[in-house]
Amino acid sequence: MTPFDAAALLTMLLAFYPVPSPANLVTARRERPEYFAGAALIGRSGDKIQLPDGRIFDLIFAVDGPIAGRRWQVIEPGPAGPVDPWALEEGPLTPIEWLNAAPSGTAGTFEALVGGAAESLGGSDGVLEAASNNVAASAESAALADGGAGELDDVDQAVAEISAARSAEALADVIGQSEGLTQAIDATDAEYDEAPVEPSMPEPSPYPPPPAPEYTEPTEGGPQPGG
Repeated sequence: MTPFDAAALLTMLLAFYPVPSPANLVTARRERPEYFAGAALIGRSGDKIQLPDGRIFDLIFAVDGPIAGRRWQVIEPGPAGPVDPWALEEGPLTPIEWLNAAPSGTAGTFEALVGGAAESLGGSDGVLEAASNNVAASAESAALADGGAGELDDVDQAVAEISAARSAEALADVIGQSEGLTQAIDATDAEYDEAPVEPSMPEPSPYPPPPAPEYTEPTEGGPQPGG
Protein backbone atom coordinates (compact mmCIF):
# COMPACT_ATOMS: atom_id res chain seq x y z
CA MET A 1 0.00 0.00 0.00
CA THR A 2 1.26 3.49 -0.86
CA PRO A 3 2.32 5.47 2.24
CA PHE A 4 0.06 8.41 3.03
CA ASP A 5 1.43 11.79 1.87
CA ALA A 6 -0.63 14.75 3.05
CA ALA A 7 1.09 17.24 0.72
CA ALA A 8 0.57 15.01 -2.33
CA LEU A 9 -3.11 14.54 -1.48
CA LEU A 10 -3.67 18.29 -1.10
CA THR A 11 -1.86 19.02 -4.38
CA MET A 12 -3.98 16.44 -6.22
CA LEU A 13 -7.24 17.86 -4.87
CA LEU A 14 -6.27 21.42 -5.81
CA ALA A 15 -5.18 20.41 -9.31
CA PHE A 16 -8.02 18.11 -10.41
CA TYR A 17 -10.99 19.08 -8.23
CA PRO A 18 -11.09 22.90 -7.90
CA VAL A 19 -14.49 22.95 -6.12
CA PRO A 20 -14.20 21.63 -2.53
CA SER A 21 -17.22 19.46 -1.78
CA PRO A 22 -17.95 16.04 -0.24
CA ALA A 23 -19.15 14.81 -3.65
CA ASN A 24 -15.86 15.73 -5.32
CA LEU A 25 -14.01 14.10 -2.42
CA VAL A 26 -15.87 10.83 -3.08
CA THR A 27 -15.02 11.15 -6.79
CA ALA A 28 -11.34 11.80 -6.05
CA ARG A 29 -11.11 8.76 -3.78
CA ARG A 30 -12.70 6.57 -6.43
CA GLU A 31 -10.57 7.87 -9.33
CA ARG A 32 -7.22 8.22 -7.49
CA PRO A 33 -7.28 5.85 -4.50
CA GLU A 34 -3.49 5.68 -4.25
CA TYR A 35 -3.40 9.21 -2.76
CA PHE A 36 -5.71 8.11 0.10
CA ALA A 37 -3.53 5.11 1.15
CA GLY A 38 -6.59 2.99 2.06
CA ALA A 39 -8.28 5.72 4.14
CA ALA A 40 -12.05 5.69 4.64
CA LEU A 41 -14.35 8.69 4.36
CA ILE A 42 -15.94 9.60 7.68
CA GLY A 43 -17.63 12.55 9.34
CA ARG A 44 -21.14 13.91 9.38
CA SER A 45 -20.60 15.63 6.03
CA GLY A 46 -18.08 13.17 4.65
CA ASP A 47 -15.27 15.73 4.71
CA LYS A 48 -12.77 13.68 6.78
CA ILE A 49 -10.72 10.53 6.21
CA GLN A 50 -9.45 7.95 8.66
CA LEU A 51 -6.26 6.03 7.86
CA PRO A 52 -5.81 2.35 8.72
CA ASP A 53 -3.53 3.37 11.61
CA GLY A 54 -6.37 5.40 13.15
CA ARG A 55 -5.23 8.90 12.26
CA ILE A 56 -7.95 11.32 11.11
CA PHE A 57 -7.53 14.22 8.68
CA ASP A 58 -9.95 17.03 7.89
CA LEU A 59 -9.99 17.76 4.13
CA ILE A 60 -12.56 20.59 3.66
CA PHE A 61 -12.49 23.93 5.47
CA ALA A 62 -15.96 25.37 6.35
CA VAL A 63 -17.78 22.46 4.72
CA ASP A 64 -21.13 23.66 6.11
CA GLY A 65 -20.71 27.20 4.74
CA PRO A 66 -21.13 28.63 1.24
CA ILE A 67 -18.99 27.23 -1.55
CA ALA A 68 -17.15 30.55 -1.95
CA GLY A 69 -15.79 30.21 1.59
CA ARG A 70 -14.63 26.59 1.31
CA ARG A 71 -11.11 25.35 0.51
CA TRP A 72 -9.20 22.09 0.45
CA GLN A 73 -7.00 21.31 3.45
CA VAL A 74 -5.26 18.27 4.91
CA ILE A 75 -4.91 18.83 8.64
CA GLU A 76 -4.97 16.42 11.54
CA PRO A 77 -7.26 17.67 14.32
CA GLY A 78 -5.68 17.51 17.75
CA PRO A 79 -7.20 17.46 21.18
CA ALA A 80 -7.40 21.28 21.29
CA GLY A 81 -8.54 21.78 17.68
CA PRO A 82 -6.97 21.63 14.22
CA VAL A 83 -3.19 21.85 13.94
CA ASP A 84 -1.84 24.68 11.79
CA PRO A 85 -0.11 23.02 8.80
CA TRP A 86 2.00 26.17 8.26
CA ALA A 87 3.12 26.69 11.83
CA LEU A 88 6.40 28.55 12.25
CA GLU A 89 9.42 26.68 13.47
CA GLU A 90 11.10 27.59 16.71
CA GLY A 91 13.63 30.34 16.04
CA PRO A 92 16.54 31.92 17.92
CA LEU A 93 14.39 34.82 19.17
CA THR A 94 12.51 34.53 22.43
CA PRO A 95 9.10 36.24 22.69
CA ILE A 96 8.92 39.06 25.21
CA GLU A 97 7.09 38.29 28.43
CA TRP A 98 5.09 41.45 28.86
CA LEU A 99 4.23 40.68 32.46
CA ASN A 100 7.92 40.76 33.39
CA ALA A 101 8.76 43.84 31.30
CA ALA A 102 10.07 46.87 33.13
CA PRO A 103 7.24 49.32 33.86
CA SER A 104 7.51 52.72 32.26
CA GLY A 105 8.09 55.67 34.56
CA THR A 106 5.36 58.13 35.36
CA ALA A 107 5.62 61.04 32.97
CA GLY A 108 5.56 64.37 34.78
CA THR A 109 4.86 67.85 33.53
CA PHE A 110 7.51 69.96 31.84
CA GLU A 111 7.54 72.42 34.72
CA ALA A 112 8.17 69.66 37.23
CA LEU A 113 11.04 68.27 35.18
CA VAL A 114 12.68 71.68 34.79
CA GLY A 115 12.15 72.48 38.45
CA GLY A 116 13.74 69.21 39.52
CA ALA A 117 16.73 69.84 37.25
CA ALA A 118 17.15 73.38 38.64
CA GLU A 119 17.03 72.13 42.22
CA SER A 120 19.72 69.59 41.44
CA LEU A 121 22.13 72.43 40.54
CA GLY A 122 22.17 73.83 44.07
CA GLY A 123 22.00 77.55 44.73
CA SER A 124 20.68 78.25 41.24
CA ASP A 125 18.44 81.13 42.40
CA GLY A 126 21.39 83.08 43.72
CA VAL A 127 23.39 82.45 40.57
CA LEU A 128 20.59 83.66 38.32
CA GLU A 129 19.97 86.74 40.46
CA ALA A 130 23.66 87.69 40.42
CA ALA A 131 23.78 87.26 36.63
CA SER A 132 20.72 89.50 36.23
CA ASN A 133 22.28 92.21 38.40
CA ASN A 134 25.49 92.10 36.37
CA VAL A 135 23.58 92.51 33.11
CA ALA A 136 21.51 95.38 34.47
CA ALA A 137 24.60 97.20 35.75
CA SER A 138 26.65 96.82 32.58
CA ALA A 139 27.28 99.83 30.33
CA GLU A 140 25.83 98.07 27.30
CA SER A 141 22.48 97.42 28.94
CA ALA A 142 22.32 101.01 30.27
CA ALA A 143 23.05 102.40 26.80
CA LEU A 144 20.38 100.15 25.31
CA ALA A 145 17.83 101.34 27.86
CA ASP A 146 18.73 105.01 27.24
CA GLY A 147 18.48 104.54 23.47
CA GLY A 148 15.09 102.91 23.74
CA ALA A 149 13.83 105.66 26.01
CA GLY A 150 15.09 108.30 23.54
CA GLU A 151 13.27 106.65 20.66
CA LEU A 152 10.07 106.59 22.65
CA ASP A 153 10.50 110.29 23.53
CA ASP A 154 10.91 111.15 19.84
CA VAL A 155 7.72 109.29 19.00
CA ASP A 156 5.81 111.12 21.71
CA GLN A 157 7.06 114.46 20.43
CA ALA A 158 6.10 113.66 16.83
CA VAL A 159 2.60 112.61 17.87
CA ALA A 160 2.23 115.80 19.89
CA GLU A 161 3.28 117.96 16.91
CA ILE A 162 0.82 116.24 14.58
CA SER A 163 -1.99 116.66 17.09
CA ALA A 164 -1.15 120.37 17.53
CA ALA A 165 -1.16 120.92 13.77
CA ARG A 166 -4.53 119.23 13.43
CA SER A 167 -5.94 121.30 16.30
CA ALA A 168 -4.72 124.56 14.71
CA GLU A 169 -6.77 123.96 11.56
CA ALA A 170 -10.28 125.30 11.62
CA LEU A 171 -13.02 122.85 10.76
CA ALA A 172 -14.43 125.24 8.16
CA ASP A 173 -11.07 125.30 6.34
CA VAL A 174 -10.94 121.51 6.23
CA ILE A 175 -14.49 121.36 4.84
CA GLY A 176 -13.63 124.03 2.25
CA GLN A 177 -10.59 122.07 1.11
CA SER A 178 -12.76 118.97 0.73
CA GLU A 179 -15.31 120.90 -1.34
CA GLY A 180 -12.55 122.22 -3.56
CA LEU A 181 -11.35 118.70 -4.20
CA THR A 182 -14.91 117.64 -5.05
CA GLN A 183 -15.24 120.43 -7.65
CA ALA A 184 -11.92 119.48 -9.24
CA ILE A 185 -12.99 115.84 -9.46
CA ASP A 186 -16.34 116.79 -11.03
CA ALA A 187 -14.60 118.98 -13.62
CA THR A 188 -12.25 116.17 -14.54
CA ASP A 189 -15.11 113.67 -14.86
CA ALA A 190 -17.05 116.09 -17.11
CA GLU A 191 -14.32 115.83 -19.74
CA TYR A 192 -15.20 112.16 -20.22
CA ASP A 193 -19.00 112.51 -20.25
CA GLU A 194 -19.16 112.78 -24.05
CA ALA A 195 -17.57 110.37 -26.46
CA PRO A 196 -14.70 111.82 -28.49
CA VAL A 197 -15.51 112.99 -32.02
CA GLU A 198 -14.39 110.53 -34.66
CA PRO A 199 -12.02 112.08 -37.23
CA SER A 200 -13.57 112.63 -40.71
CA MET A 201 -11.88 111.04 -43.69
CA PRO A 202 -11.35 113.19 -46.87
CA GLU A 203 -13.78 112.59 -49.71
CA PRO A 204 -12.29 110.55 -52.56
CA SER A 205 -11.60 112.47 -55.82
CA PRO A 206 -14.02 111.71 -58.71
CA TYR A 207 -11.16 111.84 -61.21
CA PRO A 208 -8.68 109.00 -61.67
CA PRO A 209 -5.07 109.77 -60.83
CA PRO A 210 -2.81 110.74 -63.76
CA PRO A 211 -0.71 107.96 -65.24
CA ALA A 212 2.86 107.72 -64.08
CA PRO A 213 5.53 108.76 -66.67
CA GLU A 214 7.20 105.93 -68.50
CA TYR A 215 10.89 105.36 -67.87
CA THR A 216 13.20 105.09 -70.93
CA GLU A 217 16.75 103.83 -71.00
CA PRO A 218 19.31 106.50 -72.10
CA THR A 219 20.98 105.81 -75.54
CA GLU A 220 24.71 106.02 -76.31
CA GLY A 221 25.81 109.38 -77.75
CA GLY A 222 22.72 111.07 -76.44
CA PRO A 223 22.63 114.03 -74.19
CA GLN A 224 24.66 113.57 -71.09
CA PRO A 225 24.04 115.19 -67.79
CA GLY A 226 25.62 118.67 -67.65
CA GLY A 227 26.39 118.81 -71.43
